[in-house]
Amino acid sequence: MFSLFNNRADLMDQTLFSVPAPDSTQSPLVETHPGQLRQWVASLPYASPERVAEFVIANLSLLNRHPDRVKDRAELMEIYRMPSTRLCRIPIGKRGAPDILQIRRLLTEMAYGYKHIINECLNNRSWLKQRKRLLHSIFYALKFLALEQFVAFEGYDCRSRKSLSEVLKLYALAEQQNLHNEIIDDHDQAGDETSTISHQTKRIILVSLLDPCHLEPGEARICFDFLNQYAGKAKFGSVTATGDAAGRFVIDMSGMKPPRPFDPDISPNLDPRRYRRFSLTSVSKRIHRAQQKIAMNGEEPPPGLQHLPPEEAILILRRILKSWHIQQQRGADRQNRPRRVAIALGVTSIHHYLQTLAIQNESSSDSSFSVILNGNLGADYAPQHKSFECMQVDQSASGVALQLQLSQSSSPQVGQLLLITASEDENSSDWRIGVVRRAMRKGNSSLELGVQFIRGHVSPITLRTLNKGKEEQPGRRALFIDRGHKHRGSVIVSRNSLELDQGYRVDEQTPDPVIVLMQLAEATPGFARYRLKDT
Repeated sequence: MFSLFNNRADLMDQTLFSVPAPDSTQSPLVETHPGQLRQWVASLPYASPERVAEFVIANLSLLNRHPDRVKDRAELMEIYRMPSTRLCRIPIGKRGAPDILQIRRLLTEMAYGYKHIINECLNNRSWLKQRKRLLHSIFYALKFLALEQFVAFEGYDCRSRKSLSEVLKLYALAEQQNLHNEIIDDHDQAGDETSTISHQTKRIILVSLLDPCHLEPGEARICFDFLNQYAGKAKFGSVTATGDAAGRFVIDMSGMKPPRPFDPDISPNLDPRRYRRFSLTSVSKRIHRAQQKIAMNGEEPPPGLQHLPPEEAILILRRILKSWHIQQQRGADRQNRPRRVAIALGVTSIHHYLQTLAIQNESSSDSSFSVILNGNLGADYAPQHKSFECMQVDQSASGVALQLQLSQSSSPQVGQLLLITASEDENSSDWRIGVVRRAMRKGNSSLELGVQFIRGHVSPITLRTLNKGKEEQPGRRALFIDRGHKHRGSVIVSRNSLELDQGYRVDEQTPDPVIVLMQLAEATPGFARYRLKDT
């Protein structure tokens, strides 16, 4: 029992958590009476989520900057929790929904409110009576900070890790006071095993280790929901322990440095009071098992992925495992060669660009050339491609880095297919096709994209479904990727436009007069890539 008194000394050693500076005078608009606040929350215009967010942020901001002690702060925060949680459930980008910056501001203010309560507990002499209150406040402060970090990842703001730093500090405090595995009655959680400080901490760490700037639109939310069922299997351990580096990372519990791969030669020399080893081996095994059950046994995708087709669920699980266990190595040195380039987005635009280029090349060598040699797309085909300019800031043998303004109407996203060419010549033969693999915000107005080139020769082709009737089928624009061997060839088409095991006639007879799709090799919001059967 005497260890309880030692914990008091530990609590007093804790640095108080950051909260906004108090206002010099009390605002007449701030509401500190729980009964009146309930009435105000009930009268909010919930049909307009954006306005609800504005009202809650404004009032909560005043409460967090109140110059005097707020007696009923815990009860007030519980009332604010209902509209805040409701707003977080609305998908980002939905019409009438708050934007990312609003949601992040709301979540930050919610965390401030609970950190106020934590600071009061740490400064209170009757600390034993504050144990339940401290547990409750740490859990919800951590929950809202984790959500803020997740929303930042959704907006490709992957360098912002202030919330993750605070999450780790809160977890360290909870672990020190043996509160990290205590169960909280949180209706947002699926069960008791997910309603702990430890579980919520591990969940956001797992997502951050995916490098969310590589995730496709909407995929961060899918992973955040899916990994909730496995987060408890991840383990914190001593950084001084030896063992295999695979699936293990070093976590700086002070939050000053981002997680990094565990190095058996260097990591044991780190300060064990500051650094911890984080193992996700058990999580990886379960995800790999789930992937095998879908692929080999035909089982349904696990919870969190059940709304996806099985082949797409397999691809997401594969990307999760690859992110955790394969550290990307730069294959070639970057060359800093800034220049303006033009970009064409999507299969349709790229198909038209390449087809137009082929027509011009043919017509320049044959003056009698007057028909489209690369397939007949029908009378409804509009021969045009949309493009815009941006800056190329880096280049290597395998890809380029592009920088563009967020205000541009057709901003590329992770998973989109694009063609890059010199901006001064719209019909230049100096072009490369690639896939956006990474997006990162640069300040408040620009976005940097990492583009990986597609290897192989790319040809525009036109596909038609094989049928026994005589009716002419409409042409589907596609790109054939020739990797030098028939077995390595693949076809890229717009998403959900073709079917597996279906035969298609190729107008250009490249690579064959008829092709059959064998396997979905890659699926993104912008395109699908299929491997071909031998015919």
